[in-house]
Amino acid sequence: EAGARVIATDLDKFWTKIIPCNGGGVNRCIPLEILHSEVKALPEDITYVDIIFSEGSVSVNNRCKIHTLPADDFPALPDVSGGTAIEVIGLPDKIKRVLPAVGDSDTRYTLNGIQIDLAAGHIVGTDGHRLHIDDIDKIKDAQGILIPKKAAELIVKHQASDTVTHGKDMASFDLAGGTMITRLIDGNYPDYTKVMPSGHPVKVRFQGNELLKILEGAVPLASGQTKAIRLIINGKIEIKSMNPSLGEY
Repeated sequence: EAGARVIATDLDKFWTKIIPCNGGGVNRCIPLEILHSEVKALPEDITYVDIIFSEGSVSVNNRCKIHTLPADDFPALPDVSGGTAIEVIGLPDKIKRVLPAVGDSDTRYTLNGIQIDLAAGHIVGTDGHRLHIDDIDKIKDAQGILIPKKAAELIVKHQASDTVTHGKDMASFDLAGGTMITRLIDGNYPDYTKVMPSGHPVKVRFQGNELLKILEGAVPLASGQTKAIRLIINGKIEIKSMNPSLGEY
């Protein structure tokens, strides 16, 4: 393939892209943070970047000298070309809607990811306290995949395409700016269908801005780590919060 293939990884995620360039025949590992800072420091009107390799080092437009390592020291890029390709219409937007409910460093590690339940036709995120769910097209007998939260955040941030290629342990996403390959979370996701209500006997409609102002007033006097408040719905609506040390709302 013409150009230079750039690969970065934190061992859980790989990011790769082929960029146009002149020259070639070099394969080295360069510290990304230093390289990025040197390229970023170039004058704004610069029209090219010369990355000049010498024995054991590299320079950017002859401004610096950065030590490099052999390419063999870099982890191998996973191959997912033989995986299963699926299409999830509106994937980044649907992940964005469920992402706020995903756990963060939860000891129940499966809650630290987004479940794409292809057979049931759902994208799901939960931290055990709240559940966000969105519908997708069902794919009969398809394997579900569990995407880590950090990878899901990148899918949203860089607007991935709707196509996902996945195997048993890895999945690939085409993002604006390159291709991301991420490890999948291995484990059984909780049976979220057991907590989904089968009916909604009570429905309350609020004015969004009005409710937000009321909640902002209640939260400072809410006690506990979760900052819980109480809604009482009985002909009228009361919102209450209390902190034994500070007072009540």
